[in-house]
Amino acid sequence: MMRKFMKYWRESASLLVLARSKPTTLNDYNYKVLVFKRPEKSTFMPNSIVFPGGAFDKQDDSPAWNKLLNDRGVPPDALANLSSVAGSRPHIFCTESPQELDRNLSLRLCALRESFEELGLLLVGDNVGGNRDSPYSQFLTSFDIAGWQRQIHDGEESFVKLHSELGTAPDVCRLYEWSCWLTPTMFRKRRFATAFYLAVLDSLPEVYPEPHEVQEHCWETPAALLEAHRREELWLAPPQAYELTRLSYVQDIDRIASYDGISEHADLNRYAEMSLEDVRKQAKRLHRTEHTDTHHQTYFLNQTPLDGHLHVKGDNQHLPGLLIELESALQDDCTVDDIYAICHGKALPEALRLDVWQVCLGVRNKMDQLAQFNEIYDLPFQAQLRNDCEEFVSKLGNEDEDKVSVVCDLESILTFYCKNRNLIYESNNGWVELMLPLLSLKLIRSDTYNLFESIRDTYIPKGCTKNGTVFNVFRLLLLYHDPELCTILDTKRITPDCYAMAWFQSLFASTCTLPVVLSMWDLYFQQSDPFLIFFLSLIVLINQRDQILAMKSCTKEELISFLVNMPCSIESDDVLDFCTLAQYYSVKTPASFKRDLLQVLFGAQSSTTEPSVVSQALCLPVSVQELIENASIQNPHPEAVRFFLVDCRPAEQYNSGHLSTAFHLDSNLMLQEPEAFQTAVQGLLRSQRNAIDANSNAGGEHLCFLGSGRLEEDQYTHMVVASFLQKGTKYVSLLTGGYEAIHDYFGDSMVDCLEDHDPLKCLQCNREQLRFGGGVSGKGKGTINNNNSSSNTSKRASNSGADSGNSSATNSLKRGGAQRGGNYANNNDSTGGQAGDRKSTIDLFSKLSLAMKTKSAEVREKLIDYISMPTGAASGQGGQTEKHVSRNDRNGKRYRNVPPVFSIGEDHDDDDELNSAASESTANTVPRNRLQDGSDVIDDVVSIQAFLKGPDVIRHFKCQEVHLNGYMYDSYLLVTATHLLVLRELEKRKDRARIIVRRPLQSIVKITAKKRHRDLITFKYGYPEEENLVVTDMDRFLIPNASEATELISRHIIKQT
Repeated sequence: MMRKFMKYWRESASLLVLARSKPTTLNDYNYKVLVFKRPEKSTFMPNSIVFPGGAFDKQDDSPAWNKLLNDRGVPPDALANLSSVAGSRPHIFCTESPQELDRNLSLRLCALRESFEELGLLLVGDNVGGNRDSPYSQFLTSFDIAGWQRQIHDGEESFVKLHSELGTAPDVCRLYEWSCWLTPTMFRKRRFATAFYLAVLDSLPEVYPEPHEVQEHCWETPAALLEAHRREELWLAPPQAYELTRLSYVQDIDRIASYDGISEHADLNRYAEMSLEDVRKQAKRLHRTEHTDTHHQTYFLNQTPLDGHLHVKGDNQHLPGLLIELESALQDDCTVDDIYAICHGKALPEALRLDVWQVCLGVRNKMDQLAQFNEIYDLPFQAQLRNDCEEFVSKLGNEDEDKVSVVCDLESILTFYCKNRNLIYESNNGWVELMLPLLSLKLIRSDTYNLFESIRDTYIPKGCTKNGTVFNVFRLLLLYHDPELCTILDTKRITPDCYAMAWFQSLFASTCTLPVVLSMWDLYFQQSDPFLIFFLSLIVLINQRDQILAMKSCTKEELISFLVNMPCSIESDDVLDFCTLAQYYSVKTPASFKRDLLQVLFGAQSSTTEPSVVSQALCLPVSVQELIENASIQNPHPEAVRFFLVDCRPAEQYNSGHLSTAFHLDSNLMLQEPEAFQTAVQGLLRSQRNAIDANSNAGGEHLCFLGSGRLEEDQYTHMVVASFLQKGTKYVSLLTGGYEAIHDYFGDSMVDCLEDHDPLKCLQCNREQLRFGGGVSGKGKGTINNNNSSSNTSKRASNSGADSGNSSATNSLKRGGAQRGGNYANNNDSTGGQAGDRKSTIDLFSKLSLAMKTKSAEVREKLIDYISMPTGAASGQGGQTEKHVSRNDRNGKRYRNVPPVFSIGEDHDDDDELNSAASESTANTVPRNRLQDGSDVIDDVVSIQAFLKGPDVIRHFKCQEVHLNGYMYDSYLLVTATHLLVLRELEKRKDRARIIVRRPLQSIVKITAKKRHRDLITFKYGYPEEENLVVTDMDRFLIPNASEATELISRHIIKQT
């Protein structure tokens, strides 16, 4: 009797069709998915976006298929092994009678038939050509598609007859068994059990929609479809949303094509171990979808899928283990450092986001502050606050009954915040926008308030107002890293507060989409670095540098409008790279600049506007403590800041005492003898390059200028610094306090640390003698009396870094720097700690200075030669003097007696990104009228076809040149017997190209490929130095079938050796 009343699920099959397409940026998908919209009058799920597919038909089970497949040479064992899944299976895959076709075959035939009926897409087997071993399906278009499509749809002809007439076979062997879905029981009239299959195509085929079945169709990336679903521009049914979410984490179609499908384990598994009421809190094995409304789903899967399938939350290998480890840590009262050690800066699982944020922001056990709120809304600006809250909530798209609750919570939190902190609310101050990500977590009001307050105190800089300190600091950062871009904006009188105000006030919540902000804050709070907002904003500008430069002729208003909206283009997949680049630029910035401004910029918010401490700064200031510590570091990190010190005092002051690592550039020469000054500048740049090549303690790419420390005398030093900035020189800084600060820093150790110090002529010594009284005594050059009071010296030492305080911002920055490998390792928690480190630094520096003094005669005679051969020179056996290896000392065969330096391997993502950044920076310094090997033909525009047919060209490859910012340019890679050349197509003349690269093959030391993108090839150039490789530059290309190109180039490189 039960069968009489039981509602069955009708069997059906669906096909996910993925086709290779050209990505627009490096981080974009290289494939798109075929979907279509059901007609409004459809009997099942009208107006929904679906994959091709439909109900099982008796012709899918026809015995005629066995004969046709046998006649077409499809191996019987291939048909018998269409599915490798063992154990318990859903009923739809079970063959009930020997007279039936194997269900693994007939369901595939159903999916292929429906795809042809609905969209005219006919996938066929190997007999039409192509590689039998290739995972990519073939499609056929050279027949009467519309006629056959109509006849099969109307039942006039069968699908098997179509293949019989065409002499083809359906491509059943290349379909991946993907998943199986059941229609929920709430669908009373029609329910389906649907088998989902997946096919990958190597190109986008033309499709022919059947008008009765298809309202409209499109090819689109998984991420774009999901984003349109979230914006309610279209509706995806739960199976489509789930499967697209799985695919959204895989951007490379080749990776999908190499996927083995569901594993041999049984695919019927019980995930939940308890009632659904408790499952979210307690289940250790959870697989669940929660629908908050028709367009928003949250997926929960806290372990590796038992069938070995792609994880709906992304990383198959790391996420499940991360969830378990993170949950365990949260139960044990973990710290933010513990969380970072587990997550390594990755995005957080949604289910644990709240707990992790509370730990990172230090509010996990904080009391309910809103309990003190008297619920009286009587602020002078209450009407404006309420109106802004209502206007903001109206844009969120909540249901009407939810809007009132959200507005109430929002107004209550902001009203209490104003009263509790004695603050004044103003429209567009970023508070409301900052609340959006917190409201999306759907927390209780007290938790939301605690998070909001902590974010404001810890991560929102104080003084985010017009001409505030925040924006003066940001301008100095931009000037340090990209003076040309800064100068252009200054010329237009566009200050950072004109375009970056909302970025800083809301941590990008006002300009980026909610998924982007949540992912960004996940990484942000783990880093515990309040200054990260400055570097994120810097990356936004630098990534759009070319577009900004191209808009120089636009009006100020047009340029500001473009700048304000730049973060809108950031997508969720960009966040990790975005934050990684910001951290890279943070490492490349002097630490004292951040350390000394920490308490000025961060901490408890107030309505009082503090005066800007850097508004008049010419360039980035550097503390004397960092300068001395920097020169004392042994074996520094290769990406760390290293200074090249330029002493700009007059000659008589320099000769009365200076640091042994300083290059003397008399600032008076700039006006008195301009030609001599230019010659000295050229000598400075040569010395800098030589010192860097020799890995000298005196060498670094960051120029730090030094004056006397007296404002009236330093105006010429400022003119010198300004001249370097006007030329677009990167990494220019000025020592705070000048030589006076150095003199005071060393105190009693001056005799060991300063070169040529003469207390009788030293202006600072004489000035202190007049200040404190007493005389100068000593027994010759370099001796100084103790005329620096201990109190004064210790005071300067303790003030050279930021005082240790109790603010969460201070502690966060120290914790973040120490744990993340940043430039904050020398921060100390007490004055005593600073004094101890200071003494250690002085000891190290005195040893360095002593070693440098042994060559003092050479310094005076020829400083350039000395810097090229610093402390390491020593006598070798046989009376020969060792010297540093120079890239010019290369004679004979390059690789003779040297370990192999050429390889084709896999780049690690992190190293690759850092190296790419360095390469891009180097590439930007090459003038447009020169090739990167020095040839004067980089602006040559040539005919592509004529150049490709040149007698010297052995082979050419169509490719795309890839830049750090993700932009790609259509190009040709040419190989000759001795050189590697690149032609970049002109945008308006596709038959013409510009020569942009010409590299000798001998200069290639390594060729590497991305681990997950085998066609993304990086050529690294340089030279061998003893047993190491010195990489000086690199180029990156996206080359289809890259193995052919790399094999050819490697053969010719070997011939060169």
